[in-house]
Amino acid sequence: MKRFSYLTLGLLLASTLGITACVSTPEFAANGTPSPYDGKWSGDFSSQMSTCQGITGDFEIRYGQLIGIIRKDGVKQADIWGQLSEQGQLNGNIGKVGISGGDANITFAGNTATGSWYGSGCKGQVSLKKG
Repeated sequence: MKRFSYLTLGLLLASTLGITACVSTPEFAANGTPSPYDGKWSGDFSSQMSTCQGITGDFEIRYGQLIGIIRKDGVKQADIWGQLSEQGQLNGNIGKVGISGGDANITFAGNTATGSWYGSGCKGQVSLKKG
């Protein structure tokens, strides 16, 4: 009987933690100083590795803070978040919020941005456009 109780408790805790992790998303600050990079951005996270192709990103920058989603073939795979420097440099995180599994190093200039990324056995180049 105790074995069943511990198993049930373990499953309940695991499912509760899983739901909490899925619900948690980064949030923008309520207010701040606008940055020249604020707005909606999207583009490709390309890779030479065949299993890592078809990766895209859609995100928003507000007050210099970046929050968004990484997709593979249109299906959400991870979150991306971070703070841009005044010079437009992002050293961002890729993963589930609170658990970074990769990095994105992107330089923003005008309406374009380029850089590199890695995560979950993949790595490649980033090419983004504003709007």
